[in-house]
Parts: sequence; C-alpha cells; structure tokens
Amino acid sequence: MNVSPAKATSPLDNDEMLLVLQQSLSKKRVLIVDRHPPARDSLRLMLGALGVTAVHGAGNSAEVIRQVKGNRFDIILSDFVLDDGRDGQQLLEELRHAHLIPLATVYMIITSERSYTNVVALAELAPDDYLIKPFTAEQLQSRLVKVIYKKHVLRHIYEQIERGALDEAIAACDRVIQQQPAYMYDALRFKGELLHQLGRTAEAEAVFRRVLEGRVVPWAKMGLAMALRDRGALDEAEQLAEQVTQEAPDFLAAYDFLA
Repeated sequence: MNVSPAKATSPLDNDEMLLVLQQSLSKKRVLIVDRHPPARDSLRLMLGALGVTAVHGAGNSAEVIRQVKGNRFDIILSDFVLDDGRDGQQLLEELRHAHLIPLATVYMIITSERSYTNVVALAELAPDDYLIKPFTAEQLQSRLVKVIYKKHVLRHIYEQIERGALDEAIAACDRVIQQQPAYMYDALRFKGELLHQLGRTAEAEAVFRRVLEGRVVPWAKMGLAMALRDRGALDEAEQLAEQVTQEAPDFLAAYDFLA
C-alpha cells in the first residue's frame, strides 16, 4: 500500500485511505486471548462481520506463547484479566521483551476497567490501543483501522530496526517527525532509544528533553535519566528515575535503573 506522506496526515483526512484500510482488515491474521471460550467466540463472530476470517484463539499465556512462536499474527486482541496471575499488559511486555512478536503487530487490550486508561498512560510498554467493554463491531473496526494506519506510518522504522540498520531507522524517524506530526512522539521515542543504543548520548539527551518540553511522559524521563547517567550526571539521573517510580509504579525499568 503506497501512501503519499504529504497527503496522509490523519486516517480521517482521507476517505480513500480509510476504505483501503477497512478492506485490508479482511486479510489480517488475528489472535484472540481470553480465558472464556464464549467471549472468544463472540469476538470471532464480530471479526467475521468485519470480513476477518483468519482468527485463532488462546485461553492462557502459555498457549499465546506457543501460538506466536508458530505463527505470525497481524493483530492480537487480549482480555486484560488472564487466568494465570498475569494480565494482558504483562503479557504484552513479555512478548515484546522476548521479541516474540514483531513491532508491526497490533496489540490491543480489552477491559471492563475504565480506570485502565490511567494505567496505560504510565506503562513502560503501552498497548497500541484498548477497548472498554461493551463495544460494537463498528467501534472495534474504527479503532483497528486507526492503529493499522499508525503502524503503516511507522513501518519503515520497524523494518530498519529489525534489519539492525539503526542509522537508517533514525533517518526513518526523522521523516515521520517532519511529514507526520500526529505521530511525532512515537518517532521521537524510537529516535531517542536508537541514539542511546548507538552511544550518541548528547543527541539522545536532546531528543528526550524535546519530548519533555511538549509532554511529561515516564519513558522520556527514563530515557533522559539513562542519557544523564552515561555522561556522568548521576544525581540528576537518580532524581528523574525516583520521580518515575513515584509517578508510574509499574514502570519496572526505573527500579532496575536505580538498583
């Protein structure tokens, strides 16, 4: 799917793009994660109404891990409450940290907890989106289309990262920052982390400071703390990491950093 970056600034600005994405849903391979078989069946029917037929189900985390090792899924829809003491957020973190799903895979959490929105804002690895139960097929389609569009915008960053071509990935971040302002913060996060990985500490620090000028988010504070540590500003780095543990207790990287 070729999209002119100049035209595609928002999924809702371009009716033709929206139609293409809705049609592309039917080709997606989906994994539903829910401990209740009737809930999986209900969601499968909803996806069927949207033209999605390649749908798999999993009742627990172990089954999810077995399935993702054997198949590539475009979309994972996970209930927040799982049956083995973990939740959908922890499952996402496990899958991402272990590189069991590619960056291009959409991961969406389904929950009845309205307070979950607050958790997401402070999570180290947030899902691509979340849906509050109950929801309609139209709401599911609308949210999926928006996330698929975002993945499309960021696809060149993902491709270069997965190839190990980090300089090219940074260049892809810069293109998104210039051409797609709606996704600027997503691209800045990747850029800051890539610069840090490459040992370009001063540049990484500048990126995270730029983010914090626009919005205060735990990942930018943590990125800045790591950059400060690397250039020897240990007191300021420790202070930032302490702030993260207080503001976002589930942001585990801050505890590892302080330890």
